[in-house]
Amino acid sequence: MIYRILADGIPIFDYDYPDMVLLNPVLETEVNVSGSLDFIMPARHVFYNNIMMLNTDLDVYEGDKLIWFGRPIEIKTDFYRQKQVHCEGALAFLNDSVQEYHEYTSISIRDFFRKIIATHNSQVEKNRQFTVGNITVPDKKVYRKLKYEQTKDVIDRQCLNAEGGYLFVRRENGINYIDWLQELPYTCNQPIKFGLNLLNIGSNVGGTEIATCVLPVGDADETTKVPLTVESVNNGSKIIESEAAKTYGKITKAVTFEGVVKPETLLKDGQEYLSNLQFDKIAIECDASELHFLNGEYEQFMVGQVIRCVSDPHLVDRELPLTKISYSLDTGTKQITLGTMPTQELTEIVAEKTDAEAQEAVDEVEDTIDGLQDDVDELKETVEELVEEEKERTGDANLYKHWVGQLWQYNKIEDKDEHTIYFVYENEK
Repeated sequence: MIYRILADGIPIFDYDYPDMVLLNPVLETEVNVSGSLDFIMPARHVFYNNIMMLNTDLDVYEGDKLIWFGRPIEIKTDFYRQKQVHCEGALAFLNDSVQEYHEYTSISIRDFFRKIIATHNSQVEKNRQFTVGNITVPDKKVYRKLKYEQTKDVIDRQCLNAEGGYLFVRRENGINYIDWLQELPYTCNQPIKFGLNLLNIGSNVGGTEIATCVLPVGDADETTKVPLTVESVNNGSKIIESEAAKTYGKITKAVTFEGVVKPETLLKDGQEYLSNLQFDKIAIECDASELHFLNGEYEQFMVGQVIRCVSDPHLVDRELPLTKISYSLDTGTKQITLGTMPTQELTEIVAEKTDAEAQEAVDEVEDTIDGLQDDVDELKETVEELVEEEKERTGDANLYKHWVGQLWQYNKIEDKDEHTIYFVYENEK
């Protein structure tokens, strides 16, 4: 049989053995989601008592390839003593730990991810730990503030939502690896094609929120009260146009980016909104037969691949990312979802960036204040040196004195001494 399920290394689903049959075994895998495994275990199953909630390690193999691993999180028994078992994938292990309260004012985003995983590993059993594998997300210095919250929530909010990318888990030589990748990592030479392996197809293209042009709006100027736009950095135009306008026509929407005060930042956010956040929402769901086991030249379907889908009767011929697979393990068929990844709402993106941008502004002000204080200290030393030199030259210790203070303090001095050097500065509030 193509598919096998192991529980703590022991086969519990294999059609070659009558005592190892499960009913309706269905595996769901999806990009950036832990996925699930559901099955019914008959009362006569030889390993009926081997499934323990949360504790048993379950592995699903397609041929000799491990395609999913996880654990049972719900077990129900019906009137006939059949066990209905629901399992979650390995990414859900990250819900077993809590991050410590900590503030990073400037940390590499990759080091931040590694620290999160290290904290998780310190709180869980070895079989629930991860070794950080490949990270291809661009590295940069970021501000991050951790609260007492689940590790999975932190990664979703402060890594995936804020920086993008895809999480993949894998097991090699008994070690659980977690990768954070900027792009989908796999290619596949097996197409989904009408007359070859396509059994059923349906599509869903969302156009209600499509915009091919965007007019980004930032914060209003404090003096003029006029909102910031991008014409100063966009060839005199307030509107950013995407390549999609050639296909769908010009569809313009105004989008407000709160907290943005620089036109360069506003332009970048507008371009990102057009290219990544909302354009071309398309999903194609199809039932396909796996050809790999009939012809070894074809690669197996797996989540994270880019697949070519061709069906002339349905006017479909394009490459799309494979974002979800539903496996019917007893029949060997797969329901495949191709299409753009679920988009994040603009308000969520803004919320993720707010803390970092606010902290950067605070850091800039603090650096300015520190610089002013250094200047004041340096001038104080200069004045003191001049006074000492004058004392040595004239022998009069009282010839010159010096005073340092703010303007309002200086103005309150009624009798100013001609033998005093007054250094006046203004301190920004």
